[in-house]
Amino acid sequence: MDSSLGRTILVLDANGEQLAAADATGTSFINAFSPLEAAKSLAAWRPQVWVLRSDCSWQRALARSLPPEVRPGILDVAASAWPEADDWVHPERLKSEGVLRLRRAAERGRARRAAARGATTDPLTGLPNLRRLASADVPLGTSPAYVIESERSAARARAEQSVLRIHATPTSKEDNHDLGMQ
Repeated sequence: MDSSLGRTILVLDANGEQLAAADATGTSFINAFSPLEAAKSLAAWRPQVWVLRSDCSWQRALARSLPPEVRPGILDVAASAWPEADDWVHPERLKSEGVLRLRRAAERGRARRAAARGATTDPLTGLPNLRRLASADVPLGTSPAYVIESERSAARARAEQSVLRIHATPTSKEDNHDLGMQ
């Protein structure tokens, strides 16, 4: 098996047969023909690469729905390149160039995921940094506003009987005054 491709490649629509014929590495090609099948396959197999057709709207929407830090490498098989794909190949050249393009898409996908994780994670501790906390979908309370990473963090802290750190962030001058900051 080619370790650069991972163990599984998710193929959206019918390009899997051509790629499997060109690939002699033993990589599994999983075909999905609908958004539901694709979502189930993504959850079950965690593929390193998706092969999709950017001229199909549900495939583009599914790829865009995943944040960059978890989205697999994307190989676009279409007549023209989709800018959000990690690599692109014309359908007529799929059999001759498919495996090379799959490898490049996998490498670029790994690099994108690492960069996205690095931008939101403290390199020393591995914990979420302020950028990630600020972008979290956490409802802000009344003055002073408390930012909590997530409801799961609180539940995990209770279950493990550990400390949950709450960071008070003033959002206005009134909040500064309420927190005793001058």
